[in-house]
Amino acid sequence: MSTAIKKRQNRTPTAPALAPQVAAPAKERNMGIELFRIVAMCLVLMLHVLGRGGVMGVTSKFSPQYITAHALEAIAYCCVDCYAIITGFTNVKSRFRYRRIVLLWLEVFTITVSSTLIAKFFFHVDVTPDEWKIALMPLTRRELWYFNAYFILFFFIPILNKGVQALERWQLRTTILTLLAAIMILTRLGDRDIFYVSSGYSAMWLMVLYLIGAYFRLYGFPKFAKWYVTLPTFFLCAGIALGQKLIAQKMISDGTLVKEDWLYKNESFLISYISPCMVLMAVCLLIFFGNLKIRFKVSKVIISNLGKATFGVFALHVATMVWNHYFKGRFAEVGKYPAPKMLLFVILITLGLFLVFSAYSLARIYLFKLLRINRLVDLIADRLPFKKKQDSANG
Repeated sequence: MSTAIKKRQNRTPTAPALAPQVAAPAKERNMGIELFRIVAMCLVLMLHVLGRGGVMGVTSKFSPQYITAHALEAIAYCCVDCYAIITGFTNVKSRFRYRRIVLLWLEVFTITVSSTLIAKFFFHVDVTPDEWKIALMPLTRRELWYFNAYFILFFFIPILNKGVQALERWQLRTTILTLLAAIMILTRLGDRDIFYVSSGYSAMWLMVLYLIGAYFRLYGFPKFAKWYVTLPTFFLCAGIALGQKLIAQKMISDGTLVKEDWLYKNESFLISYISPCMVLMAVCLLIFFGNLKIRFKVSKVIISNLGKATFGVFALHVATMVWNHYFKGRFAEVGKYPAPKMLLFVILITLGLFLVFSAYSLARIYLFKLLRINRLVDLIADRLPFKKKQDSANG
C-alpha cells in the first residue's frame, strides 16, 4: 500500500458536503462549502444578468458603465470553475450511487416541463413545438450545457476517485498542473481547440477541475492561505483579467492590432473558463469558504436549504421559457444607469432572482419528498440486476 494511501487512512476524514449531483450519507455538511455553492450560483446569475439580460450590450465603450459591467463580468466568470471544483471537493470521499444521476435528471426535467406549462397556461406564451421538445428532452439543449457535461462527468466519478486516491500526492499534483498547462497554454498558443475542451464548455474541463477539488479535499488547504491572502489574490486576478481585456480592446480601437494578430483574436483570453486567472480565483474562493466557520444554527439551516436549491436555480433560469421569454434583454435599461447605481441594481437583481428561483427549486424538492419520489427511485435502483450481482459478489 502506498505511503499516501496509508496517511489518508490514518487521518480523520472531514464530513463531505451535500452536492446537488451526488448526495452522500454525511455526519454533518461543511456549511462553508455550502455557502460557497450559493455564492457560485449567484455569480452564474450575475454573469447572465450582465450578458443575456442585456446590461453589457447597451453600455458605451470605455464608459464608466462599460468598465463597471466588465469588472463584474471578470469577478463572476470563475463561477463555473467554482461549481466544478466544489463537485470534486465534495464527492471524492462520498459513496458513489448511480441513482443520483436519475434524481438529477428528474430535477431538471420537472423544472423545464413545469416552467413551460406555467408559461403556456398562466402567462399565455405561445410555446413552439421545438420548445416543447427541449422541455421534454433537456439533455439536448445547449443552454443546459453544464448539466450535459456533468452527465458525462458523473460516470467518470468512481474512476477519478479511485485514481486520485491511488496516486502519491506529488503524482496527483503533477498531473493536475500538467493538464492545466497543456489546456491553458497550448490551446491558446495554437489558436485552436487542440484538446477539444471548447473553452471550458466540456466534460473534459470539468474533470480537470474535479481533480483540483479532490486534491484539496484529500490533502487540505495550505496553512499560509488565510483570508487576507485568498481574497486579495481573488480580486487581483479579476483586475488583471479585466485590465488585459480593456487594453486589448483599446489597442483594437486605436488600430494598433489587426485581425491577423493573436491578441486581436483572443482579446479576452484571461476572461475564460480555461483562464489561469479564473482557476486561481475559484481556488481562492474554495480555500476561503472551506476555512469559514458557520456557528449559528439559524444560519446553518438557511444555508443548508439554499445550498440544496442551487442546481435547481441554474436549471430554472436557463430553462427555455425563462431564458428566451424573460431573461433576454430584460435588464438592458440598468446598463444606462450611472455606474454606482448600475452596480447596485445588478447586485440587487442577482440576489432577488436567486431568492425567487430558490423558492421554486425548494418547492420542487419538498414536493418530491412529499410524493416519496426519492424513495421510489431508490427502490427501483435496489432491484436492478447488476446491483444484485454486485451485492452477492461483495457478500
